[in-house]
Amino acid sequence: MGNKVSLKIKDIKIGMTLGEDLFDYQGKLMFSKNLKIDSLMIKKINDLFFEEDFQIKINMEKTHKEEINLLQRKEKINPIDIKDKVEIKNISKYKQEISNQFDEFHNNMKFLFGELEQNNSNNLKDDFRKFLNKINNRLINNSLISDMDLINEIVKDQKIEDYLFNHSVNVAIISNLIGKWLNLEKEDLKILTLGGLVHDIGKLRIDKKILDKPGKLTEEEFEEVKKHPSYSHKILNEMGYSEETLLRAVTFHHEREDGTGYPLGIKSKNIPIHAKIIAIADIFDAMTSNRVYDKKKNIFKVMEKFQEETFGKLDYKMVVLFIKKFLEFYIGSEVILNNGDKAKILNFNSFEITKPVLMTEEGNIIDTTKNRTIEIVNFRNN
Repeated sequence: MGNKVSLKIKDIKIGMTLGEDLFDYQGKLMFSKNLKIDSLMIKKINDLFFEEDFQIKINMEKTHKEEINLLQRKEKINPIDIKDKVEIKNISKYKQEISNQFDEFHNNMKFLFGELEQNNSNNLKDDFRKFLNKINNRLINNSLISDMDLINEIVKDQKIEDYLFNHSVNVAIISNLIGKWLNLEKEDLKILTLGGLVHDIGKLRIDKKILDKPGKLTEEEFEEVKKHPSYSHKILNEMGYSEETLLRAVTFHHEREDGTGYPLGIKSKNIPIHAKIIAIADIFDAMTSNRVYDKKKNIFKVMEKFQEETFGKLDYKMVVLFIKKFLEFYIGSEVILNNGDKAKILNFNSFEITKPVLMTEEGNIIDTTKNRTIEIVNFRNN
């Protein structure tokens, strides 16, 4: 096959061939030598090996000889690739555009809720329909925006005073994602998105002193808060919504599998699927948001709490799917550990899916199911 040359990961191109077998850090064969490199291989290699100076042997074929020589010369002359700079700039602009969309929708929600507080519910059904279409067209059904892009934006820090509006938009999007992962029909996804937007609309009729109370609620105050699903049902009726599926999804999103929820205390078989999904989205976004009475939690701590505290409360199969799908997006992410080290997530364990396998910058493998003193405290780019 001729001479071989070592190239950095960023310089590997589609069509080149591997000069030697490539193994992962556990000694498992990833790709065999002489295999032609495609886009999927490049993605997997980038996901696993993140050291800047890591190099891979490539066959020095005629088709890529000039390109490789140019790369080697450029490395000596200018170690910073101008193309990489352009790509980083474009990615930054792309992320900012998504962030701007979320900000716009949070403000839209704030306006609509403000109208409802002024008892203008009779004129808002059409406004909500237009708002729903905007969210679907610009975010949810936009082929340029991935599920991971949406999740990253949802878990960002947001203003505590805008929690109710931001939470409503976030729950709508998360509910839609779960529905897609469950392969539900388009009409179901529409119910989930709209249901997520209006699931807490009844809180507009709860005294703000109770909603914004920084300490623990009294029993009487909590009983008042528990009325908000019924208030939501009433407001939706006032707005002209009569679809039973939507009304049940909103009214029952605090019901639990074991019958300990509210407002009716119904059990699993009587809770509609849309309400079960919105319940998961509602709890997840609440736990990953800053609220007046609680700070947002580390995403991996949230997943652990989901496993530990929702057993018997939420639909178990849905919770497992949600955690599995959610964590899959984080494979390859660079994180900071509680001992100060930086690492990369290699994989998640089947039986303890919130305890990942990590690789430090020094190339050490850490299985957090075995070394339980190691925890992820943040993502490296935060």
